[in-house]
Amino acid sequence: QGGLSINGGSSGQVVHSSISGGVVAGAGASDWLLRFNQISGGVALRIDGGSAWNVRDNRITGDAAGLRIAQAATGVFADNVISARTVALDILAVFGGAIERNDFQGAVTGVNYGVAANLSANRIHGNTIGVASGIDNPAQALGFFNASALPNQIYGNVTGVLLTNARVQNQHIHDNQAGVAGSGRVGGDSLELANLIEGNATGIGNFSGTIQFNRLSANDTAIAATSEQRILHNLFYRNSGFGVLIDGRNDVRIFNNTFYAPQGDNLRRVKSVVENAHIVAAIDQH
Repeated sequence: QGGLSINGGSSGQVVHSSISGGVVAGAGASDWLLRFNQISGGVALRIDGGSAWNVRDNRITGDAAGLRIAQAATGVFADNVISARTVALDILAVFGGAIERNDFQGAVTGVNYGVAANLSANRIHGNTIGVASGIDNPAQALGFFNASALPNQIYGNVTGVLLTNARVQNQHIHDNQAGVAGSGRVGGDSLELANLIEGNATGIGNFSGTIQFNRLSANDTAIAATSEQRILHNLFYRNSGFGVLIDGRNDVRIFNNTFYAPQGDNLRRVKSVVENAHIVAAIDQH
């Protein structure tokens, strides 16, 4: 059938339906259930407000966006499979409630984290960029907004997380070509909510900023350092090629990290232009 607009009413249901023209969820609606549907469209599901949305177990496929939160709303999105050509989840406004256990897949950007949101235990995979974020505020940044949220699984992307003067913690970033790239800060203030960055070709690379309180494991190269980078209080273990690779970079400072590697190099400095690399680290190599 064609598109659907829900502009009012309460306690309604849309279930077991195929909707090819997209769904617009309006500000006048409350306590609606959308479940077991197949929804497609340019923006397949657009949230323009409303309260207590219960969106579960749907397959949502979009062009510009699978799910776009365009205006402030509340509710829960859980256990959906959401894909799009451009952005699978486009967060442009505050959503009061959990976004949990969904698959965001097959897009240029899996999740555009434009506004703080409670993302928990989602699977973000098969995208060019898994998650893109420009939020640096530690009360709102990815993985900081709700400290009790479970880590999202960010895997199988070209770049797992792309930060633009932003920060990230408490994510499981694995099996991407590049785990984290961009600028800002990778990690929080303790290992309690550390990112687990593992199994990537490069764990962190093409990144400008501080890298602290992360666990980096089983990457080919855990960190490909950039000039003036600060690498602090991280755990490196079982990376197969390099823990930290400093290749023609200046003023890289490495303090109070722990390294373990049964093979490969914990630290490799190459090229004669490398200057002022300051290293204070605990290294246990077997």
